[in-house]
Parts: sequence; structure tokens; C-alpha cells
Amino acid sequence: MKLLRENFVLVLSISLPLLLMLALFALNALTRATIPPPQHDVIFALPPYGPDSFFVSENKGKMVITYTPSDKDSTGKDEALQLFRYDPRADRTYQFSVSAPANQIGGIKTNIPVPEALQDISVDPAVESSDGYRLTRLPYRNSGLLFDIFINNNRGP
Repeated sequence: MKLLRENFVLVLSISLPLLLMLALFALNALTRATIPPPQHDVIFALPPYGPDSFFVSENKGKMVITYTPSDKDSTGKDEALQLFRYDPRADRTYQFSVSAPANQIGGIKTNIPVPEALQDISVDPAVESSDGYRLTRLPYRNSGLLFDIFINNNRGP
């Protein structure tokens, strides 16, 4: 006890950051426990970098992939659209690759077959799902750790 009284500032300077970390950990766990998990799958696409164009849309509840080659020469590499399906029940993301058809005339749109695993699902193009989750695209911001901890509010409905 005498050691604690003599080194009160040292004990305080070590214990306060530890208590703050513990409080933030508990707050994060509490936040995750109170927000219900998503109920619906999410499909998102990552287009290839290059002059050709891929467009993913919805028609009568089914996914449609349209490919439009550029009039300019291609980059020479095989460009493929990357599709991702997030399954919240399994907490897993599945990746699918859709390659561009060969020998296409520039500027003419062509529908590409959807991967088999995604053909039977119904697609809703709404930004917000029925369980309240909203899909938004956030630009890269170098906001820092404090902003991410205290102000970042994209954790659910």
C-alpha cells in the first residue's frame, strides 16, 4: 500500500489507459450485441480496371450483366468482373469471376450469362433492405482513430 501511495501518479498513468481500453472494448461488444445481424444476402461487384465496361443491373428480379467493349484497344490482359455475395447467416463472402466474351465489336452491348450460383436468386436493386440495413459507398477518408471509434455510424440500421 505504501508503494501505491508513493507512486500514485505512475499507477494512475498506467491504469487509466488500460481502463479506457477496457471501456472501449466493452462498448464495442455492447454495440454489436444490441444491433441485430443482417437477414439478407448482399451482392456487390468490383469492375476491372480498363477501357471495357461491365454493368450489373436487375430485370424482373433477376441479375443481368451487360458487357460493352471499348472502341480503343484493350489493355491486353483478360479483364473479368468480380462479383461477391455476402451471406450473413454464415458470415462468409463468396467470390465469382465473370470474364468478358472474346472477339466482341467495340461499342456493342452484350449480355453475359450470370454465374450458376447466382442465377436462381431474386435480386432487389433497393439501397435499403427490409431489415433496415443500407448499402452506401463511403469514399476513403483519412479521418483518424478517434473519428472511427466515436463518430463512425455505419454499423447497422
